[in-house]
Amino acid sequence: MIDTDENLEKLSEEELDEKIQDLHKKIDIAYSMGKDGVVDQLLFYLDNLKMALYDKLEKQRFEITQGKKGDQAINVRKQASKPRY
Repeated sequence: MIDTDENLEKLSEEELDEKIQDLHKKIDIAYSMGKDGVVDQLLFYLDNLKMALYDKLEKQRFEITQGKKGDQAINVRKQASKPRY
């Protein structure tokens, strides 16, 4: 069963990935049974899961790039404070 009320932002990347994989299986089953309406609903939910995963990964990527820039700024300040002989 699919819980469409759950807060996707609280799930980890692994949990989202598991749900996406499970949903693919359900879509295949519904498609093979000719349940077009169910397939459409599952595809809509799949898009929501993919967007939640994408948002989470983009947030991590942003934090990583910001951390690197912050570290680089600290190194520049350290180098600037060293006396040159």
